[in-house]
Amino acid sequence: MNVVIAWLIFAFLVCLCVSFFYWHVLHKVALERLRFRLFAQRDELRCLALRGIETSDSFCFKEAEQLLNSTLQLMPSVSLASFCWYAFRTRSEPTPSDSMRYNAEASEKLKSARQETIERALTIMALNSPLLCIAGAFAVLVTWLTGVAKEKKAAFLQDVERYVKAQPVAGITAA
Repeated sequence: MNVVIAWLIFAFLVCLCVSFFYWHVLHKVALERLRFRLFAQRDELRCLALRGIETSDSFCFKEAEQLLNSTLQLMPSVSLASFCWYAFRTRSEPTPSDSMRYNAEASEKLKSARQETIERALTIMALNSPLLCIAGAFAVLVTWLTGVAKEKKAAFLQDVERYVKAQPVAGITAA
């Protein structure tokens, strides 16, 4: 019995060390890296407007910048669990007309900027909830192996965008 307790204590201490390393080193470094990439992406977006490639007053430009700003604002608080709960509650809602309008009117640069922002927001959510991320990765692997993942990817990314936009954002405004 003492050997079992010794192994349990050892496993607990290893988990404690791994958790400490994750939350105080890896998590902070990864979030800072993503944050700086989002700021660089916002700078690139604003450079498109300064060069005259995009119009800063256009609907598509404002949507892309608003999504970037919302993602930056939500970084410390957004998690995969809160996104899953949101997606579960709003699953029956139709595609917003703003999203369809954006897809119809946006240039390829703005579409790729929005796609990168959504993917980075999803990465932030995964970093903020590592256990659910591991379970989700297993679920994605199973759906990929069964062929369901390709059909659901666009809807999933659209749910991520709607979730980020639905969150109350204060403090960062378009300048």
